[in-house]
Amino acid sequence: MQYKQISIFSLKNLKSQLLMKQFGHAFRDEFEIDPNATVVNHCSFGYFPKSVVQAKLNYLNKMFQTPEKFVFGEMPQLLEQNRKDAGEFLDSHWQQTFFTTNVTSCVTAILNYFNFKRDDKILYSSLNYPMVANNLMHLNQRVGTQITEIQFQCDDLNDEKILQTYDEHLKEGYNIVFLDLIAYNPVYLMPIKKIVQLCRKYNCISVVDAAHGVGVLEFSIRDLDPDFFMTNFNKWGYVPCTCTLFYINEKFTSDFHSHLIGTNYKQGLDKEYEHEGNQDRTSYLCVSKAIEFMKKHGYKEIIEYNRNIAYQGAVKMAEIWKTELLLKNKEDNKLPMVSVRLPIDDPKLGLKITQKCLQDYNVWINFRNYKGQNWVRVSGQIYNELPDYEYAANSFLKVMQESE
Repeated sequence: MQYKQISIFSLKNLKSQLLMKQFGHAFRDEFEIDPNATVVNHCSFGYFPKSVVQAKLNYLNKMFQTPEKFVFGEMPQLLEQNRKDAGEFLDSHWQQTFFTTNVTSCVTAILNYFNFKRDDKILYSSLNYPMVANNLMHLNQRVGTQITEIQFQCDDLNDEKILQTYDEHLKEGYNIVFLDLIAYNPVYLMPIKKIVQLCRKYNCISVVDAAHGVGVLEFSIRDLDPDFFMTNFNKWGYVPCTCTLFYINEKFTSDFHSHLIGTNYKQGLDKEYEHEGNQDRTSYLCVSKAIEFMKKHGYKEIIEYNRNIAYQGAVKMAEIWKTELLLKNKEDNKLPMVSVRLPIDDPKLGLKITQKCLQDYNVWINFRNYKGQNWVRVSGQIYNELPDYEYAANSFLKVMQESE
């Protein structure tokens, strides 16, 4: 009897195919999702596995029943273990990574730390999340710090153009630059490692907002080597809101402080972020459970499925609407979020229709107006299949026709 030799590569392919088959509508049972809802917008708040939600509920029960014993006894050790697991998962030293409520709190802490003056210069772009621009405008109004916004057009969304633009600006001399790993609007994966390298070349501090990061891409914080990096474990990391991992380069950790100055002030960052006042920190304790979920079902396979179903779903919606994708080629759509143009350009009417879709059809279509056009940010997740996107697109058309 002859035996066919099976290569390691073939075994890996077989494992990948087996894991991919488990995803789709059958996987909705793993998540806490309203059975009557159609979800094509995972990216705003996230949806969470039942196992992770149950872990949070267990911690909440402890918090309710014996708060002193839990907060002062168990929580410090649990937080440390979850930080260690998160640091290992994202390839970052755990003593430089901390949990906090959201990316906004990280930006606030950074701006407080540097105590910028009138002569300081800060760079950001039109692709940043609006919260960044608002914080910088507030800083400018308070102390007169110089802020510069790079304006990107849709046609500028290619790595070569983006890198050229940052190089031209950074050589002018800036103290700090705020970057997005994934552009907020429209959706685009930024060449972040090369931009961070440009920052080092021009002696500029780099702040990377990776709100959409963990669960979206495989990356190594150690390899990216930014000065500051923040990513949400809620949204794509399967941890209930709110939970943000905040990486601080070791050259800043000795005298950095949380944005909330509390009872642990000047006792070290471990202590400051361990207790930012009385608030619910049980989501931070669910990070290890969420990582376990991602490893169990295959992190690479999850990322691959999400990206593929988002692209296929976006193509289907564009066909139904007779519109287009922002990035036409599949190779350029590297994310589980894809921008599709709405069939109408009136943003007020678009908002009215999307709200009606949520009310009457239980589906939320997340759109933003960019340069006079309305673009939907369609997301893909392991519980999605193509009929979800067909339903969303057709629901929008029905409401649009009713509004005419």
